[in-house]
Amino acid sequence: MTLATGTRLGVYEILVPIGKGGMGEVYRARDTKLDRDVAIKVLPEEFANDEERLARFEREAKLLASLNHPNIASIFGFEENALVLELVEGPTLAERIEQGKLPIDEAIAVAKQIAEALEAGHEAGVIHRDLKPANIKLKEDGTVKVLDYGLAKALEGDATGGADSELSQSPTLTRQGTEVGVILGTASYMSPEQARGKRVDRRTDIWAFGCVLYEMLTGGKAFGGDDVSEILAAVINLEPDWRELDPRLAKVVRRTLEKDPKKRRRDIGDVGTDIAEALEAPAARPASNRGPRLALLAALVGVLVGVALSTLITTPPAELLVTRFDISGADGAATSNRRVAITRDGRTIAYRNDGRLHVRSLDTKDTTSLPGTEGAGHPVFSPDGEWIAFWADGLHKVPMDGGAPVRLYSEQSTSVGMSWSGDDIYYASVEGNIVRMSAGGGAPELVLDAGEHVLLYPRLLPDGTTLLYTESNATMTRQSIKAYTLDTDVGRVLVERGADAQFVGSGHLVYRDGNELRAVPFDLDRVEVTGKDAIVVADVAHLGAGLDRGGADFAVSESGNLLYHSSSGGQNRLIWVDRRGVAEPLDVPSAGYGGARISPDETRLLIEQDGDLWLYELARGAMSRLTSTGDNLRATWSVDGEHVVFASNRRGNHHVYWQPADGSGDAERLTDGEVMQHPDSVAPDGSVVFHQHDVDTRSSDLWLLDMDEREGRVLLRTEFREATAAVSPDGRWLAYTSNESGRDEVHVRPFPDGGAKTVVSTEGGSVPRWSRDGRELYYRHDSELMAVGVGIGDELRVGTPKALFEARFATVARAPSFDVTGDGERFLIVESGEGSRSQ
Repeated sequence: MTLATGTRLGVYEILVPIGKGGMGEVYRARDTKLDRDVAIKVLPEEFANDEERLARFEREAKLLASLNHPNIASIFGFEENALVLELVEGPTLAERIEQGKLPIDEAIAVAKQIAEALEAGHEAGVIHRDLKPANIKLKEDGTVKVLDYGLAKALEGDATGGADSELSQSPTLTRQGTEVGVILGTASYMSPEQARGKRVDRRTDIWAFGCVLYEMLTGGKAFGGDDVSEILAAVINLEPDWRELDPRLAKVVRRTLEKDPKKRRRDIGDVGTDIAEALEAPAARPASNRGPRLALLAALVGVLVGVALSTLITTPPAELLVTRFDISGADGAATSNRRVAITRDGRTIAYRNDGRLHVRSLDTKDTTSLPGTEGAGHPVFSPDGEWIAFWADGLHKVPMDGGAPVRLYSEQSTSVGMSWSGDDIYYASVEGNIVRMSAGGGAPELVLDAGEHVLLYPRLLPDGTTLLYTESNATMTRQSIKAYTLDTDVGRVLVERGADAQFVGSGHLVYRDGNELRAVPFDLDRVEVTGKDAIVVADVAHLGAGLDRGGADFAVSESGNLLYHSSSGGQNRLIWVDRRGVAEPLDVPSAGYGGARISPDETRLLIEQDGDLWLYELARGAMSRLTSTGDNLRATWSVDGEHVVFASNRRGNHHVYWQPADGSGDAERLTDGEVMQHPDSVAPDGSVVFHQHDVDTRSSDLWLLDMDEREGRVLLRTEFREATAAVSPDGRWLAYTSNESGRDEVHVRPFPDGGAKTVVSTEGGSVPRWSRDGRELYYRHDSELMAVGVGIGDELRVGTPKALFEARFATVARAPSFDVTGDGERFLIVESGEGSRSQ
């Protein structure tokens, strides 16, 4: 029933509508008798016409009206099938969270008042059943008011009281709420027992409180999805991303979100105590200074911390022994394989710099460059510290004194993690198996067959019989750390979510979880984890290509010294470079920039920064955020500049999305499937989005997405890796990168019908870009920006590529690190390392 302004319900005069939902329409009204404004919630018409339900509601409403607490919005009365409620001014908590996560102090102040409201209701025997940010108001004076307390049951209650009725009491029902299983709306805050239609008690409110607290602290929902079925599946089966929480509060929120109600906190008062006790603990280290600075920074400064790992977890950074040293021209933070190593005694380090390995003594500060180690990856010291093994088109070892490298094995181009134990070297093959070979050379021996999995980062533990390794699925989206006992053929899971573990003599495993390095106590004799994990550093650079996507660029000695590349240490910058190589930095601070694209009208830039998308207006120099979910990448523009197209893993795997560039609408998912997908470009007429499908860790296909039909089809499928597709301005020629020759080269072939391909680049190339008139094609070749003249039409004519200039391109996985203006005169470059460019 819709009420017009001026309508009278008893002494209440309707002023304006202020809300509408499954529980009825809400109006602002004037109490003409007491001269105050109130909220009028008009019950749904089908509800009001059910005399039995209406009578039950009136009985429930009397109980709810008895709730008198400063943090509960009051019920004043019942008038002509409408509920008269306290009118609470101010934004909802949902509106506040839309502006970003709350600082801890603010979040705890709000949570404390929510908890006090729940405690008062529970003591009166009333369960809220619909606690969510939209039902929480924040008044200007700091008071928090919980709305609609108990109305879910009052409005949807069933006299039978059975399990089916408990489902009908869910706050997320439609107006046909008595039909079991008809659920929508606020599913993100439902407890598992509520989602399953089981009887609920106060612990369902504690679950919802945990969801609200998580959302306040992180800015994102604990359980999300594109539709109700996905959300409920997450509630029942999945865990939130605990890494997003301050470690002090993670345990508190975990206790509220135990899926088994028997294990969940029973009383909201206990949750308040948990929060108070957690906040009495030492504050979590901020991301910019969290953990020991045992780092080889990606720009110009390296940092090593020489203390035992058990000390690192508990000692404030200011009290740690830190040694700093300069590394001029150091390789950037993002990489496709590991670049650092440390001896067992922690006194000597090796790192790749300017393409080759260097060795540095931490005692004498002497540094030695090792010739013949160009392109070295996954370096590892021999047990005696006299040799370094590495991969570069095969397995090699090189003496520490700088002698000539010795090739041990040449039938494999790369490895995915390696360790040297005794006389044997263990490594993960490109097939995903673990093999062993003698450090003196010879044939490899299979140690562990991957089967349907991918096995990575093997390390033999000091007992000489147990192999530590990472097990992953084929798409590298689910990884766990396992141990395999060689003499008994027995394996076990040590860490459910993590990768790239290394053992430390202090009795810990150090491993990667997201951008963090974590340490967990480990009993070597029993081969099992014995305690809770803790963050050691929060910004480790992870390995960003192929099978290496699970690893991190770090090494730890048995004595507990840790060396790592920081993901935030090498801040990138944005620069314009003309065809002569003259650079002009943009007036923006250096940051964790990934890709950058110029808008079609050349007035804005679309920038990837630390996993989110930003817009930069060139005329005003203004930067504005487009996304805040994290892990948004490979962004490009629609032809008209009205939308941005990008990849995001909001459903547990990367899919293609788009959203309005002015921020006026939500992101729409354009693709589906089990493999990772990343957009490359949009066709000149806007009808097609070209995107890349990662078939497995060694190959990828090019696909077309029809924007009218929202359907995809294969454009180019081979056994090799094709990527970064771009169509010529006349829409007749497709440029792309392929590694079918053994290295990345730029190819061009007819579009859309296909045909014979032409290799454009001559010595390697990637990321092709067309000039607006189609007369030039640009691409990257190592540190050079190349240009090649082309003639397009019925036939393709290709000139000789020439280098325009050199640049220190930021190497960020899957990010386009350059773009070009339509006239081909200026190039936007994402440059690695602040101030590292030499003119």
